[in-house]
Amino acid sequence: MLILMTLVLYHLPMATVAQFQQHYADLRDEELIHIALTCNLVPEAKQALAEELSRRGISDLSSHKALMVQEATAEEGLRQKRVARQLKISGWHTKIVYSIGILTLLYGVFRAFIPNVTAPADDVCIALGLVVILFTWLRAKISKIWVAHVFRRQQSRIDQLKHSMDSDGAATRPNR
Repeated sequence: MLILMTLVLYHLPMATVAQFQQHYADLRDEELIHIALTCNLVPEAKQALAEELSRRGISDLSSHKALMVQEATAEEGLRQKRVARQLKISGWHTKIVYSIGILTLLYGVFRAFIPNVTAPADDVCIALGLVVILFTWLRAKISKIWVAHVFRRQQSRIDQLKHSMDSDGAATRPNR
């Protein structure tokens, strides 16, 4: 709730340095550090934040930034392990469904060459086998595209955290 109020306060066009100072005075150290490292602030907010950090004796944010990057990297590593496990399961699922589609297709072809007059299902088996193979292939392609997009997005978030401080030490907001 407090972070939400802080984010709303940043975008008020008429907010003064005094309003920002009052707001920052009510925040905990961790919240101030988080704001300094992750948010894009208007000049008045930057000035008030710098004054509040200085008043509290918080001058070097590099160790906090390094900790945030370390936590984000560890979190990304765990997420990648979960995604890799899910991909492995999905790969086995795809192989099993491909096998069922191929067996159904082969059974339909077999029945086409050796017809059974009591149960003519040759065309249905061929069509069903082809449909299963086609949809399984399509699902596998979509999954690969999705996973590539998710990995790229998460890695860019970590890169943005690593480079979140500009040259004068003011915090900038990562693009989301």
